[in-house]
Amino acid sequence: MKQIATVLILLILLVPASCAAMQGAGQGAQGGDGTGQDGMGEGQQMEQEQQQEMLNASSGVGIQTQQQIREQAQNSSELQLMVQERRQAMAQQADQLPQGEQVAVQNQNRVRLAVYALTAAEALAGEAGPLLSQHAQQINASQQVTVQAEEQIRTRSSLVRFFLGGDEESADEILQQVEQNRNRIQEMNQLLQQCECDDETKATLQEQLQNIEQEQNRLQTLAQEEQQDQGLFGWLL
Repeated sequence: MKQIATVLILLILLVPASCAAMQGAGQGAQGGDGTGQDGMGEGQQMEQEQQQEMLNASSGVGIQTQQQIREQAQNSSELQLMVQERRQAMAQQADQLPQGEQVAVQNQNRVRLAVYALTAAEALAGEAGPLLSQHAQQINASQQVTVQAEEQIRTRSSLVRFFLGGDEESADEILQQVEQNRNRIQEMNQLLQQCECDDETKATLQEQLQNIEQEQNRLQTLAQEEQQDQGLFGWLL
């Protein structure tokens, strides 16, 4: 039974690759010496990369540390205003994206907004400010990893998923990042308890930490469900 299943899995994975190779060879033959088709392929790839960069910029992926550090709030009222303005800008940008991408970006924006707030409040948090900002930047870097892993899960072939189940590697990567971020959130909560800041600032930052934690809960659920998806033959592997 295991040998038959293994043969079936190999056939499922190899047949599409063989068809793609044959199709590529046919396109090369139509293109004469092949340089025209190759050039077009490179041009399309560059265009796709440029479009992805524009999408990242619009959704807030490319927020730079130096830019965030320059945007320092001078008091709690200014911090709340800055957070509100950034939240509205992110919502408007998300609304311009295709319907299927809006939910994913909205989830990611919760963390981006929290990172922005924690960094902007560095000067208001006394000695805890730099450490809070440092942890926030680490969470921001972690999110880039989880975004890619979640995209791998979302775009997994339905045929592969049916036979082999979920993307175990991407799920493991997400769970690893979630665990690290939970440790950071715990340390940041302790820092906030000792924060030399007013109650309004502390409340704002605690709210943003809760948003980060909610996103970690969502990612953990996503990864665990992916691990449980064994497919038809996944249990053999």
